[in-house]
Amino acid sequence: MTKYERIVTAIPVASKWDLSDIEVRAAELGIDKNEFVIKAVDLLMNFDNDFLNYIKYFAEGMKLPEYLVIQNMIFFRKLDEEAQNEVFGSSTKMVEGFMSVTDEKGTRALTGKELEKHLKPMKIKEYKAQLEEKENKLESLRKMGETD
Repeated sequence: MTKYERIVTAIPVASKWDLSDIEVRAAELGIDKNEFVIKAVDLLMNFDNDFLNYIKYFAEGMKLPEYLVIQNMIFFRKLDEEAQNEVFGSSTKMVEGFMSVTDEKGTRALTGKELEKHLKPMKIKEYKAQLEEKENKLESLRKMGETD
């Protein structure tokens, strides 16, 4: 049997939702309110601090709630992948951002600073190649214009 530690919290009366809203949403997800709260806490507990700071910064700058920033960023990626698959066919390449390593900690997904260390140089190389390709096309067009 699972053991529990009790936490006590209160929902401000002026909140956009209340306990009954939590119960309804949990039921929609097929879980009870306890599991719902644990999942919500687990989400925040496991986000990297750099990620949370970025989301907060972005949300404040856009004057949007943090949940909406996270949701729309993920939806943007989802829709971009779906559009690419529709145009180019489905891809079996590794999904960027989900690199894994096996080290003294075992097999695990990279996150936070570790992921940045590996992924950022790859993305810089990719964008530099795209920039070079665009510059080459512009140069070719310019040369074609000179010969006409």
